[in-house]
Amino acid sequence: MNAIHYTSHIRNDDTSDWRLTLDDILCRRALVAHFQPIWRARDLTCYGWEALIRGPQDSPLARPDALFSAARAAQRIAELDYACREAAIAAYAHQIANGAPQKLFLNVEPLAFIQGAQKGWTRHLLTAHGMAPSQVVIEITEASPHLDYDTLRQAVIHYRRQGFEIAIDDLGEGYASLRVWSEIRPDYVKLDRHFVHQAVTDGAVRRFLEAVVMLSQTTGSRIVAEGVEKVAEWHLVQQLGFDFVQGFLFAPPQQTLIHSLPEEKRRQWLQTRNAPVHTNAHTRNVASLALAIPPATLETNNETIYARFTADPDLSAIPVVDTDERPLGLIFRHPFLEDFARPYRHELFGRKSCQHYLSKAFAIRSDATIHELSQQLQTLALTELGRPFLVVGESGKYLGLGDGQALLRTLVELQLEAARYANPLTGLPGNLPINDRIQSLLTQQLPFVVAYVDIAHFKAYNDLYGFERGDELIRLVAELLKRHVTHPEDFIGHIGGDDFIVLFRDPAWQERITALFSAYTAALPSFYSSDDWQRGGIEAEDRRGNVVFHPLSALTVGALPVLPQQFDSYRAVAAAAAEVKKLAKKLSADQTKRGIVPANALFTERRQPPAPSAPL
Repeated sequence: MNAIHYTSHIRNDDTSDWRLTLDDILCRRALVAHFQPIWRARDLTCYGWEALIRGPQDSPLARPDALFSAARAAQRIAELDYACREAAIAAYAHQIANGAPQKLFLNVEPLAFIQGAQKGWTRHLLTAHGMAPSQVVIEITEASPHLDYDTLRQAVIHYRRQGFEIAIDDLGEGYASLRVWSEIRPDYVKLDRHFVHQAVTDGAVRRFLEAVVMLSQTTGSRIVAEGVEKVAEWHLVQQLGFDFVQGFLFAPPQQTLIHSLPEEKRRQWLQTRNAPVHTNAHTRNVASLALAIPPATLETNNETIYARFTADPDLSAIPVVDTDERPLGLIFRHPFLEDFARPYRHELFGRKSCQHYLSKAFAIRSDATIHELSQQLQTLALTELGRPFLVVGESGKYLGLGDGQALLRTLVELQLEAARYANPLTGLPGNLPINDRIQSLLTQQLPFVVAYVDIAHFKAYNDLYGFERGDELIRLVAELLKRHVTHPEDFIGHIGGDDFIVLFRDPAWQERITALFSAYTAALPSFYSSDDWQRGGIEAEDRRGNVVFHPLSALTVGALPVLPQQFDSYRAVAAAAAEVKKLAKKLSADQTKRGIVPANALFTERRQPPAPSAPL
């Protein structure tokens, strides 16, 4: 948007100067339109662009805050607003093909919005440039405390009848934006960037956003998340079910329309979409820690680096890349500023290449897990921990700057999260993380195998030998699973009791289970008396008091291969896996009848269920 967030920057003693400057800008129509893409959250394809207006580059009113402050002070805000629309539509029409499906989002202040409805300003501008109202979304910016809502509603009806769509900008900022939503029922609601930033770490803000999404579904509005700058914010947008996303993470505003994202970045961001809320270090990846920091090159001089650091006190390092966008290293804030503060540094080094201050830096692929990153960081010196690092794509090209401090916080948070949802006996993830992981694999359309692991005849063993020995047997299975399930993308969970789940991405999963069976059989004699081991089982009373023979405990594994789009939810997968588990137990019982003890058994479901029906 053009004017929200801004306060007056015009000093009283500059009045004549800025009035002349504003008058010159409006007379010459010397406004410059920039466009920032708005992306569909489901697939990161371009839905449209928001037009953002700047003054002439060499003018004291170049910044939109100064420009609109001057117009308000001169009581020419409606005139400036019309000139902004004129500049945006002209620049947009020059670049877009006739009949293009994308939308142009135009910022309009409420007063100008109402006056424009009365005079047909926007319709006239579109006709002059061969555009239709259906191509335009009018964003109503900051509401006034004295806004006449009846008049506003009538203006909205007028614009809609002509074919325009309506958006309200910066929900939660300015005056009574929730009332504006209820009064005009906009087609789009653009969420103030503050909420997206805060909700990543603030549960209360997150719950507010969840309520906003529910309200949008009730009113038929679609939500646009503005100001997304970090991958973690992008993940949040996906988790909450927002419709559109906009921000510097994807593209900054620029004069040329950006129609698509680099395919590598788009693919990487979509791989982690709908990431589960309850993740662990083995499933969350490095991309969630990446900041979209524009890199420098060896042609960048030190004065430019100095200007970037002084303009952004939170910028800890600046990446430097070669002509192929491959990272060469980092320029760290504090060493650079300390050295540049010395006498004559600006004069001696200001115009020279930034290579003089370039330092080597740790680099890691964006699809690596947090667990893999933490393991690699163990090889670094303690002084290196917490420092920024480089995040690269599959081809080795620069993608973002890793936040070292955020990594340390994330590791602590993940440890606390894992402890909260872990099974207290084995320390393995419990039901909630298991469900999240299954849903994540389904969402990413990745093939995997669900292995439902059960200890056959466990209840009889536990009744006879006692719960302490029973707990030891359960812990044995957990340790054997950790030892033999080693693929970095595999997941081990503990449902409860003697039931475990393994989500295999390892192509050699059957070999892992065979090794698991062998290790279990080798460890089993220590859990039985010599008499029971020689007998091949134990005798115990059933519920009716009858003495019944129970074979030695065994591992039964029901394996369910899952293909992309085969199941529509983790609940469907869990139900199918439970049925396969029953067949594995039946196979084990059949082996026992043939005298095989311990009757470890693997049953693999080969039948394919029908694909989920398409949503109505």
